[in-house]
Amino acid sequence: MSEKPELKIFSSLKRALEKGNVEKFLSRACAVIKPFLHARAVVILLKGGGKWEYGISSMGNLESEAMDFLIQEKFVQTALNSTKIFSSREALAVPGLPRSYAYAAPIRVNRPQGVIIAFSRNNLHFTAAQKRNFKALSSLLSQFLFCHNARTGESGNGLPDVMLNLSEKIISSPSLEEALSAILKILSYLYPEAFVALRVLEGDVLKIRAAKGPPNWFGLQKDFRIGEGGAGHAALERMPLYIPDVNSDPRFIKFPENARALVKTYFGIPLVYQGILLGVLDLNFQKKTELTREDISFLTIAGHLAAIALQAFLSREEALAKQEELRNTLLGTITSLSLAVEAKDSYTGTHLKDVQEITRKIGSLMGLSSEELEDLQYAAVLHDIGKVGIPDSVLRKPDRLTPEEWQIMKQHSIIGERIISSIPGLANVAKFVRWHHERWDGKGYPDGLKDYEIPVPVRILTVVDAYSAMREKRPYRDSLPREVAVYELKKNAGTQFDPRVVELFLSLFAFEEEK
Repeated sequence: MSEKPELKIFSSLKRALEKGNVEKFLSRACAVIKPFLHARAVVILLKGGGKWEYGISSMGNLESEAMDFLIQEKFVQTALNSTKIFSSREALAVPGLPRSYAYAAPIRVNRPQGVIIAFSRNNLHFTAAQKRNFKALSSLLSQFLFCHNARTGESGNGLPDVMLNLSEKIISSPSLEEALSAILKILSYLYPEAFVALRVLEGDVLKIRAAKGPPNWFGLQKDFRIGEGGAGHAALERMPLYIPDVNSDPRFIKFPENARALVKTYFGIPLVYQGILLGVLDLNFQKKTELTREDISFLTIAGHLAAIALQAFLSREEALAKQEELRNTLLGTITSLSLAVEAKDSYTGTHLKDVQEITRKIGSLMGLSSEELEDLQYAAVLHDIGKVGIPDSVLRKPDRLTPEEWQIMKQHSIIGERIISSIPGLANVAKFVRWHHERWDGKGYPDGLKDYEIPVPVRILTVVDAYSAMREKRPYRDSLPREVAVYELKKNAGTQFDPRVVELFLSLFAFEEEK
């Protein structure tokens, strides 16, 4: 089976960068990226020491005239300071390059480092697929140059740059696993011959939470107690532990024999945060490896960052567990509130169940996130909760309400918001309840929101709530026939309701009760 083009590019660029010459690397990058993008030409402009240092094209070194021309182009400058792709407004006539449309994507290593520019064939615009590939390749180039900086300290601030990049990745990670993966990914690239493991202390055992290395290193995937093996001694001594020759060190006597055969050099960093031992980050080298002072500094700082990430996410996991406990309590509170409404207004009981089920279905079809669906579900249950604050003389009146009584009834959405906003974690739900009588044309209450100012979950709730209300018997009227309810929704689509929601609702549910 032939190798995928993406893997060929990765392998080719990795080999070029390992030779240590940035100019040759950039030249190779232009050469392999051009056919992958089906581009007419590819240019890479790279900064160094705050000024433009390299200008390489798929046809060789870029003439200074062409380099100056491109640097001054607005779309190039915009791309340099962005994270997106930008294109020229018209076909460019760059000196020494074919005339065609050009696309620029940023090369960023913590800060803007340069741009990669691709010229399209036959004066045609890039397709969506070409743009996606182009963006992915610019990201790949950024990562390669980042790792090059980490090893050499060139083209930037060296070690501080690497630490900043690593810090940003940790901060932006949504989970502990992804934060640790970011750390291990960088360490594995910088030290490809090492098995890298991050061990978390549970009781007196250092358990592997994340690891990366060659597949034949299964013998190293072992948990250690404090004082056992390299990781255990690093934890015991709470100091970085560097052992150039593992086989001659007594601390590795109890290390598994198959593991001792694999590990020749060991380096471990205890993960300590505010005096508390959290775990150990260790590297196990399959060859005797002499670590420089820069290596040890880098790895020690990486260990400190890992400790910060570990503490932050372990605290977050504990907080999430408490949040889940709170969520269960909230569900009980919601049930109690719903029962209170049912007891006061018998119409609301059946109405709640219908609205909750239908809003969930439409919300899923309209692409709401799991969080939005959950909030919509709560709002569907609680949207009329404010009726507990409406006098029975108004709520149960068998005749139509007077204008004064109607003003009192309209307060139920505001009362509902106040009730729900007192419950932690339901801020969005409180707003949905407040706005569930807003109208598409801006004539609703209480805030007069209009069309797209109204959140999608509220627009869904408004349509479903109205249909269900029409189909239910009220103190002052009988339930409306299905045909009448459908007619009212159609008639008011674009004025009272979002027409898209009405269309979707009717296509899915208007005749469902016949089934």
